[in-house]
Amino acid sequence: MKSTSIKEISKMDMFDRPWAITDVETLGLNFRIYDIVDFALLLIDPKTLELIHLMDFKVKPKLPEVFDPESVAINGYNEADWREADDLDSVMKLYSKLTEGAIFVSHNVTFDYGFVDEAFAKTGVPNLMDYHRLDLFSLAWAKKSSMPGLDKLNMWALCDHFGIPKEPSPHRAINGAMCELEVLKRLMAL
Repeated sequence: MKSTSIKEISKMDMFDRPWAITDVETLGLNFRIYDIVDFALLLIDPKTLELIHLMDFKVKPKLPEVFDPESVAINGYNEADWREADDLDSVMKLYSKLTEGAIFVSHNVTFDYGFVDEAFAKTGVPNLMDYHRLDLFSLAWAKKSSMPGLDKLNMWALCDHFGIPKEPSPHRAINGAMCELEVLKRLMAL
């Protein structure tokens, strides 16, 4: 992985800024109610799609008793496995440092960015990312004519279409981010 200083990133042209592929697993779907329990970042070079930095953390929820059973069934959250998890404040401090000047990327940017933005607000950690965001769902929508037979644009359907192995269960944010990177590579090649 190559290294780029934060000063270099802040002076970069928008099209040269690294992309921050971000995936979160949560205790529910509403960022105002539920906590993040798993957080992953793949910082990548936008021209080569090569990995610059990887971040993968289990996050200790502040309100573990407030959860949607369906979400917990998907991500496997349980107190025993999260006993050594990091607190949100320390995760967001590192994420802020690593993503300074970067462009946020995810599949369903509304969901992931909503939780990340709320995490910045809850912790008081500054969001130093570029204000632009890339949504893999929207990119797939724009490329749909190049993918005949594809009738859904969720991550599972895209992985299946491109022959990318699906995320193992329970879902971890790092597995989701890695799938997103592979889908991004295929979409950019269309």
